[in-house]
Amino acid sequence: MYGPDKFDEPRYSDEEIDLGKSGFGSGIGEMLGPVKAFLPYIMLIVILAVVAFFAYDYFIGSVMNVTITIQDVEGSSLNKNSFKLFEGGNTQPLFSDRDSSSYTVQVKPGRYRYEINAAGYAIKRASLEIVAGDTTKTIELEKDLDVEIVGLESAFPERIFAGQALDVQVTLRNRGSKSAVVQLVPENDLAEFTDEISGITVGSNTTTVATFSVNVPASTAIKDKSNGDSKTAVLRIKYTKEKASANFTVLPNPKGNIKLNEASFRVKAIEGQNKQSKPIKITNSNRFPIEDLELSIEITSSTKHDPEKVKEWFQFTEVANQPEPWKINIANVPAGKSVEKELQVVVPLTADRELGIKGNIVLNTEYFDQPKKETLTLDITEKASHGIQLTLSPRQPYRINWDSSLSPAGYETKDISLNVKNTGQIDLRNVFVSIENSDDCHDGWLKFLGDLTSLDNKTIELLAVGETEELRMQASAPTVQRGSETPMYCDLYYRYDNPIQFGEYVEKSEPAFIKIGPVPE
Repeated sequence: MYGPDKFDEPRYSDEEIDLGKSGFGSGIGEMLGPVKAFLPYIMLIVILAVVAFFAYDYFIGSVMNVTITIQDVEGSSLNKNSFKLFEGGNTQPLFSDRDSSSYTVQVKPGRYRYEINAAGYAIKRASLEIVAGDTTKTIELEKDLDVEIVGLESAFPERIFAGQALDVQVTLRNRGSKSAVVQLVPENDLAEFTDEISGITVGSNTTTVATFSVNVPASTAIKDKSNGDSKTAVLRIKYTKEKASANFTVLPNPKGNIKLNEASFRVKAIEGQNKQSKPIKITNSNRFPIEDLELSIEITSSTKHDPEKVKEWFQFTEVANQPEPWKINIANVPAGKSVEKELQVVVPLTADRELGIKGNIVLNTEYFDQPKKETLTLDITEKASHGIQLTLSPRQPYRINWDSSLSPAGYETKDISLNVKNTGQIDLRNVFVSIENSDDCHDGWLKFLGDLTSLDNKTIELLAVGETEELRMQASAPTVQRGSETPMYCDLYYRYDNPIQFGEYVEKSEPAFIKIGPVPE
């Protein structure tokens, strides 16, 4: 339909296409007319670019020297290694060498597989990407350990105070079939407060609790005085990438902004006057709460009493029935608030008079470098008296008549009440009363009646303050006195346990306390 186009005609390389003639060619010729002069240069640039591309690929991109260094996680070079480098899916290594810390290989850019075997370290098989321009590559190996850190987040305290030192326990779990000795490396913010922990042995397929110390210097700078500075604790198993982390806050030490009042007690060792209570107030002026406090008392000096015994006289009323009532735990004192605890002293009635017993009220917690103390004093202004009084009823002298109606005949008997009264301010124990001159005033003259172990003595186990114990006695005269009637003077003796000095007695004799007079017929 159409005639043949002139572009369908064959052309040879040495023929010139005339773009300036009529038709389509003439149009192009007109458009490119100004460029025609630069065509040789453009063609040269294109040719040079193509040559440069293939030259780069051949001389640089195809093969280049790359030094591969082997080191452990800590950055130390490992000199004894077996290193193999594989290309693509080849099973035969492209490069294989051993006993060196670095290897120089000639490779093209691309992805390679490698295998490294070093004594004491886990065999590592991975891929390596090499790009144009690489001259060095570093590969890290980890120790042949299968140990993990368990529970650091729950074990690590949420808050730590400047100046605080504490121990933290963390669990190490060995999932391997052989025992492992591990070291723990503190990282991030924890590295400021903890040293490396070494020599922890963890048995195969078991767990071990490791303890490490955290010590926050008192000089630690803290930006946020109200809420504390947020920190991150990281603990890593050395020579591995196995690690655990926990978040915590470092706060200013609160001790300087806590107030504790003094307390002074003044009592008498007398029933009803030997007790006194005082409030102990803890005021927290910090802008954050304080927790886990222990409030207690200590006695530092006493001249007449054992300081440890004196401490037992004190009790916080909330824990009065507990084994150590002189100390109490306080869970929390809110920011800017106060907490009061009632402290009571109960002085035993056996206490001696003493002024100026000294001690301290002590507030302590694990985050204080030293306990906070305020003065405690105790004055015992009056010593309780102790003693007993012996009285007889009926009144003496006891006249003993001869009674012929008796069978056999003899002197009559008269019942006597010997009243023993506690006249002091202390209960008395083991009150012992006896006839002191019993060789002369034997049971023919005078004897105790009732459930007695002996006719010439009697023991009262407890004689309370103000109480009176009646001891029944019987007086008479032996028949040998008939015709030469002379009175008998019976001496009484008593003693009791010294209520103030353990292991000693208080004793006294009452000479001629009872007079028995036989009456001539």
